[in-house]
Amino acid sequence: MKIQVARLVKLFPFHRAPRPYQVSLETGFLPTKTPLDRLSSVKHAPWENIFDQLPSLISASQVRASIIALPVLNCDELATVEEYRRAYAILSLLTNAYIWNGPSPSDYLPPCIVVPLLEVANVLHTKPLVTYAAIVLWNFRIRFHTPSTHNVEALGTFTGSEDESWFVAIMVAIETQGGKCIALLLKIISAKELKDDESLFDYLEKLHQRLQQIQKTLLRLYERCSPDVLYHRIRPYHAGFGGTSNKELPKRVRYVKDFSELGSTPCRQFIGGSGAQSTLLQCFDIILGVQHVGLLSDTAGTITRSLVGKGLPSDSNGDIGFQSRMREYMPGPHKQFLKKLSEYPSVRGYLQTRPANPSSTAAFSRTIASVCASRSAHIQIATRYIIIPARSEERAKVQRNGISNAQEKAGYGQETIMGTGGTSTLPLLRRMRDETSGVGTR
Repeated sequence: MKIQVARLVKLFPFHRAPRPYQVSLETGFLPTKTPLDRLSSVKHAPWENIFDQLPSLISASQVRASIIALPVLNCDELATVEEYRRAYAILSLLTNAYIWNGPSPSDYLPPCIVVPLLEVANVLHTKPLVTYAAIVLWNFRIRFHTPSTHNVEALGTFTGSEDESWFVAIMVAIETQGGKCIALLLKIISAKELKDDESLFDYLEKLHQRLQQIQKTLLRLYERCSPDVLYHRIRPYHAGFGGTSNKELPKRVRYVKDFSELGSTPCRQFIGGSGAQSTLLQCFDIILGVQHVGLLSDTAGTITRSLVGKGLPSDSNGDIGFQSRMREYMPGPHKQFLKKLSEYPSVRGYLQTRPANPSSTAAFSRTIASVCASRSAHIQIATRYIIIPARSEERAKVQRNGISNAQEKAGYGQETIMGTGGTSTLPLLRRMRDETSGVGTR
């Protein structure tokens, strides 16, 4: 028995306008329309003009001088969610460029960025700095009306390089392929509710195949993105602030709404833009029943110490829920989608309550194996693009794209190599893969 679309609509009313979760059965978490490449309002032309020049301003270390000259503009003329997303992409990239470009990082942001950025971030229910949504979901165009990877390019970048645009193109391709998985995930939910093991087996097999495609796409990053360019010129501008104990880096940044209140403006801490902020990744874990409980606070305390000891906040027990933290940086409707998914039993939990069914169990194990393979591919990417460059003896000779000397002195990849999401890169990725592998059998 195949699950009908009408059944899916009862679970998730995607047919209603506006879609409550901003999720499509075709494009997934990407917008159903290609993101705006320009704000129509003449009022906001100053933002667009600086955004156009951002790579050259970064190279010349002129970002702050250009931004500080901007007028303080409100968002009254932004009328649609597409316009708010465009404004957010612009302002968040300008935010990180302002903080990290120059001889030393800035410990404050000026009102011309802060006032509109806080407004658009509030409307979109996300954080006011570079996030995965700003870098990927709302920051691409499709050339020649053909949605192949080679025809996708970034709308805005820090470097103006093909490497950075290709990075965005690969992430967009993964999100597109993942979008095709959304209908399968919802059908899996329905199959479980109807106790339709035959359909469940079929949908798990299809999900397994799509996950294999995603893994292959991820590894295509090698084709046009240099590890040196990504690590030394792009990645520093994805960084947050507050995730390091190095005294030369800002532990917090003041989001100044009025310079007359500079001294009394409270400081803020945020992690940086990270692929872990992709809603798609957490969807698979929720539906399949993969849990990463206490991911950042193992018994040895090594991962927790690398975070809490470097300035990231913790709860009363000193624990940090990595996936919960990443969820805070997703667009609001996507967070609600994950919350909705969590209301339904996982495939793992379902199979544990059913009579033994070798076909369904085998299909589930294959699907889990494909998730593990994708996470192994992520480890390969992290090793090539983060770990090796961080430890390279030649790293001091690489052009740093105007990045602050303090980040250089902080030494990405000294004793513990941190990701832009504020985590120890390899320990986190390996543990996530191992915990995924652990649910592959009933």
